[in-house]
Amino acid sequence: MATTIAALSTAPQTAGIHVIRISGDDSVKILKKVFRPAGNVEYFEHARMYYGHVMDNGVALDEGYAVSFYSPKSYTGEDVVEIQCHGSSVMSARILKLLLENGAQPAEPGEFTKRAFLNGKMDLIQAESVMDLLSATGAAASKNAFEQLSGTLSASINKLKEHYIFVLANIDVDIDFPEADVEVVDRDMLTLRLAEARQITLDMLSSVDEGRVIKEGIKVAICGLPNAGKSSLLNTLIGSDRAIVTEIPGTTRDIIEESIIVNGVRVRLFDTAGIRDTEDKVETIGIDRTRKLIKDSDVALVMLDGTMDSLGDDNKLLLDVTSGQKRIIAVNKSDIAKELPILDQIKDINGDIHVISAQTGEGIAQLKDKIYDLAMSSHGAEAVCLTNARQIDCLRRSLTALDNALSDMLIAPLDIAGISIREAYECILELVGEAIDDSVIDEIFMSFCLGK
Repeated sequence: MATTIAALSTAPQTAGIHVIRISGDDSVKILKKVFRPAGNVEYFEHARMYYGHVMDNGVALDEGYAVSFYSPKSYTGEDVVEIQCHGSSVMSARILKLLLENGAQPAEPGEFTKRAFLNGKMDLIQAESVMDLLSATGAAASKNAFEQLSGTLSASINKLKEHYIFVLANIDVDIDFPEADVEVVDRDMLTLRLAEARQITLDMLSSVDEGRVIKEGIKVAICGLPNAGKSSLLNTLIGSDRAIVTEIPGTTRDIIEESIIVNGVRVRLFDTAGIRDTEDKVETIGIDRTRKLIKDSDVALVMLDGTMDSLGDDNKLLLDVTSGQKRIIAVNKSDIAKELPILDQIKDINGDIHVISAQTGEGIAQLKDKIYDLAMSSHGAEAVCLTNARQIDCLRRSLTALDNALSDMLIAPLDIAGISIREAYECILELVGEAIDDSVIDEIFMSFCLGK
């Protein structure tokens, strides 16, 4: 008999309502001890909301609602009860304490979702997507997590499993007839099925970079010479005076990070120290950090001062440093420059060139769209992307074992090839949680919040 657990499922801050969740065999029994519905109610119907009062030794603590979901038609697969009370942290704490006094145990982080996984309500991919959905920083990340929760990614995994099961079953048939002088199965047909499994794996792994961007955000390094307008641009993009703007070169000595949302995706903006030759030790440290950040960014946004007559050696160096990356060249200060002579000097340089004014906002909307397009150009907008490091590792290990198996299929007996095929298959079972250590499962769910 599973322990009955309880926890606050909504944030503990003051709100309109708080929801307290109970799961386990004694859920409804405990509810009847603490909740008095209005009217004469002997049986709490499945999924029906009841108005009433939370009672403590005959004294009403709060009015609210209660609803019961009976096994197996519940989130966890067990009997589940939810109590809605007024959104006071003091009140919800009193009600939760009351539930514990009447037989419930405090839920561990992620224990409700863990029980859903253990009871077969979802696989491990779907369970992990719950936390991704809760922590999503933009509409794209939220959509991707929901698609995973809905089973879109799991459907591709199930296709993989079918290929492996078919191949392994045929190899077992061949092994069962050792007295035969020839193989009793079609090796070419099995090789074709393995090749199809490999393509499915590659298709999923092709979304890794896109998935990282969706989950973590587009990393944009705003770089340029001192006083090119980097800090002004950051302030314009975020709509506030976050960075200090002065006419003194070298004001920005450390990296400032802010975020905006563009087309549902979080864009992480980094205002960096201007790159130039300097003897200032503190500024030199900032410049070194800028170089590293540029290298690690998804998009390098190079700011050029449109009032300059020529690029100069420092700007040429900056363009050289960013030449191997996705790059946007923003020619700034169009509001004060009658002409932009450096446009002719950069027309043949690789990168998207945009004329902007960080002061007036000219070209800023187009710049945002270009950042998004440049960072998200590698993958289809409707595809479900891999964002979880554990899942990616399982697929990569599976692919390595599968490549070994395909090599063995060319020269080795089927039972030898079967060793690598089974290894690849076990990685897939680990991916969905069908073959995984309990300690790993515990670690995964401990990262969840309480009440989920």
